[in-house]
Amino acid sequence: MKNLMTFIFLLVTSIIKAQTPDTLWSKTYGGSGTEVVGTFPDAVVASAITASGNIYFVSSTQSNDGMVRSNKGSIDCWLVKYNPNGDTIWTKDFGGEDIDLPTDVIALPDGGCMVCGWTYSLTGDFTGHHGTADGEDGFIARFDSSGNILWGKQYGGADFMGVPGHDWLRSIIATGDDKFIAVGQTNSQNYDLPTDLNTFYVGWFLEIDGNGNKLWSRKIVSPLHNEDNANILYDAALMSDKSSVVAIGTVEYWASAAKIWILKIDTTGTVIWQHEYGTSVSDNIAGQVNACSQNGGDIHRTCP
Repeated sequence: MKNLMTFIFLLVTSIIKAQTPDTLWSKTYGGSGTEVVGTFPDAVVASAITASGNIYFVSSTQSNDGMVRSNKGSIDCWLVKYNPNGDTIWTKDFGGEDIDLPTDVIALPDGGCMVCGWTYSLTGDFTGHHGTADGEDGFIARFDSSGNILWGKQYGGADFMGVPGHDWLRSIIATGDDKFIAVGQTNSQNYDLPTDLNTFYVGWFLEIDGNGNKLWSRKIVSPLHNEDNANILYDAALMSDKSSVVAIGTVEYWASAAKIWILKIDTTGTVIWQHEYGTSVSDNIAGQVNACSQNGGDIHRTCP
């Protein structure tokens, strides 16, 4: 029996060891300033793998030394391409004179990538800001495989009859035929968004072509949406038949609980179905999505 127990112990130990992954490499990237600035959901590191096995990652940065070549002002976006061994191929800092925050990156068939996020900047690598620097616009930028920016465009709206234009893009996916859908949140009532004074801080779907031209832009609201709650979308995925997109986010009830929000749309932005999930206790999809501080923690100038 003792020999049997010893054998079982050694067998279990060997299985546990076999299941423990070995670290192939571990590296740090950045400069002397802060990388990944702020708190969730703005402090994000996103990554994507190319067909050849190279890796993109994107984050925000306040550095202007080390691996970060310069700082354009305030908080910048920082894109790194490295090989499967973790060796840096190139780095690219981009943005404008104000706060620029990337939230997602996808690899493209041509070896380049596309990045989305949001920005306060009026000048720099993103063109077409709506309104003043007091309102955020969503941005999307496309890069070739060498890190050259092909275009960077801003999407959203501006102040409208005293209603501020706040626009954030959180995730982007390719839907085929060189088309892309980005999701996030908007409070705008003009420019790229339809005017509807019953919808404030709602989910946002944006479709563009490979040159950044807007194809359509939709506000999406939860069934019980009103002025006392907000809708936000954080991520999306293309269904296998490529006929629809599923997105996930939250419905944030200011007076009670936050619910998980899942919905499905077709490729024209029409809602097929949507559901809320949760209890009387706040539920979130990735940490403290309700966290909002105007004093140091959150880098938004105003809390949504």
